[in-house]
Amino acid sequence: MNRLNRLLSRALSDRAVLGVQNPVVLGPHSQPQPDIAVLRPRRDAYASRHPEPPDILLLIEVADSSLERDREEKVPAYATALVAEAWLVNLPGDTLEVYREPRGGRYHDVRRAGRGEAVRPLAFPDLLLQVDDILGPASS
Repeated sequence: MNRLNRLLSRALSDRAVLGVQNPVVLGPHSQPQPDIAVLRPRRDAYASRHPEPPDILLLIEVADSSLERDREEKVPAYATALVAEAWLVNLPGDTLEVYREPRGGRYHDVRRAGRGEAVRPLAFPDLLLQVDDILGPASS
């Protein structure tokens, strides 16, 4: 997670606010804490309130032992709240799962990207991120 935070901080600079394990408000009774939230810039960097779906550009979960919970609970909650894009860094599977097009409580565009591939966040189409950099060194 630290590596991903550093990668995004460098790549996005002042184009976004990065929240690390901070709550986002998805509804009156839903305040999950995604591993990383890429948020629209705000002068106060969300000091006065937690971000809500219109503020969210991308939510990222880094999953090892939490893989099933993240995939079965958190990602659908993000889709229900109409978060445009969510990523699941699947450490056991050594892949990045990219979720887009939320409708009806689920994402209709789901893509898995592996080592040697690259992804572009919807909110930053000029930004090309290598999956290897997101996953970190390959385990042997």
